[in-house]
Formats: sequence, structure tokens, C-alpha cells
Amino acid sequence: MFDMDGDGDIDEFDEELIEYGMQLMEDEIFAEEVESKRYQESVHDEDLGQSRGYWILIVIGFMIIVFIVLTFITN
Repeated sequence: MFDMDGDGDIDEFDEELIEYGMQLMEDEIFAEEVESKRYQESVHDEDLGQSRGYWILIVIGFMIIVFIVLTFITN
């Protein structure tokens, strides 16, 4: 334990200050974890939108290739 108030002894006030400091650190860590998860979720949502766009382009390209092949086969 530490003498937080500087009076030379460790009393109930010192213990409460230590507990309060530990609670603040715990709250800060929790807030950082929540913020990190929000950031990861937003990045993940952006990635889904990009991958959906890529899949649409791939399907369109595939349909064009199939159309070209069918055009050459029927001629």
C-alpha cells in the first residue's frame, strides 16, 4: 500500500484513493477496448461493401465472357 495523502500513515482514505485510481485505469482500458471494437466493426463494414462491389464486377465480367463465347459458337 502507499501513503497517498502524504500524512505518514496508510489509512482508509489512502485505500480509497488507490481503489479509485485502479477503477479509473480499468474504465480507461474498457473504453479503449470498446473504441477499438467500434473501429474494427466500421472497417469490417467498409470491407464488406468493397468486396460486394468486386463480386458484382466479377459476375458482370463473367457474363460478358459467356456472351462472347456464345456469340462465337453460334456463328
